[in-house]
Amino acid sequence: MTGAYFINLINSKMETKYIKMDHLESLAAKKQLLLAQLNILYLLKRFSNYKAIRKREFILKNKLKSSITAMRSKLSLINSSLPREEISAVKTKAARKIQKIKKSSDRKFEDELSSIKEKLEKLG
Repeated sequence: MTGAYFINLINSKMETKYIKMDHLESLAAKKQLLLAQLNILYLLKRFSNYKAIRKREFILKNKLKSSITAMRSKLSLINSSLPREEISAVKTKAARKIQKIKKSSDRKFEDELSSIKEKLEKLG
């Protein structure tokens, strides 16, 4: 099948031109054109899936945001209903215990420091 095949080309001025090709070249050109169309269809499908996923992501983000807002309001309501004085009393007791522990550890440190200084004076 060695015949002359003509391919219709349209340039930027919308003029039609024909190019003479042999059978193998025309088959290769048709195959490349079909592969390009197939790739475009795959891209369109992937882009459509991407748009659907992004839309779903946006919806889920809005639901999450509204859920977080609702939880914050519930937490603030619960926090406002809790008694304040008992919490502050517990905090002050804990703070006092921490201060006592710090003072005792500071005293121990100072005692050890003074004993080391005394030993150094005895030695030298």
